[in-house]
Amino acid sequence: MVLTEARQNWKLKFTAGSITDDSTPGASICLYQGGRLVDSDYEPLSKPDPVQITDRQPSSITLILPPSKTGRTDRLRVEYRPVRTDLFPCVGKWRYLETRDNGEDCVISGLERDTQFQIRHVAVDRVGVGEFSDITVTETVSGSGPGHPIVLSADRNSDSLSWCSQAEAGEAVEGRPVLCYRLEDR
Repeated sequence: MVLTEARQNWKLKFTAGSITDDSTPGASICLYQGGRLVDSDYEPLSKPDPVQITDRQPSSITLILPPSKTGRTDRLRVEYRPVRTDLFPCVGKWRYLETRDNGEDCVISGLERDTQFQIRHVAVDRVGVGEFSDITVTETVSGSGPGHPIVLSADRNSDSLSWCSQAEAGEAVEGRPVLCYRLEDR
């Protein structure tokens, strides 16, 4: 195909060629944009490792986004979608958010509680997007908790507390039982 024909049709996305260069051993990728050399040693983005889930709440999931091991990442795109397991495994449309942080916490908020989600991410550079990470499946937690504690006794060395169970508090008990409580003395 002649380059002028490709310009008329606007179908040319990229072109590849091989040129021997005795001054540069091995192979390198030269990136041209608008007919000008932009980078003589362009490194394409690699597939990032899957996201790491650090916290799950009723309406949000916090995760760490491992960066692409190669290339210069401008930003990361996180995509997520709900999975309905009560019917035939059915997935919704991908929603997304973009962040400039590599390896930092990323919070996906505004999620439906007690819902399973598929999450993946991809590195984006000035040329485009790399390959998506493998999908991570996680879910938001149920929003019902034990309620406020009742102080049974308290002295200088210890406190004795009690909680109503979800059933005693009049809440429907579905799904996961509460296995333990964590107390923080502030």
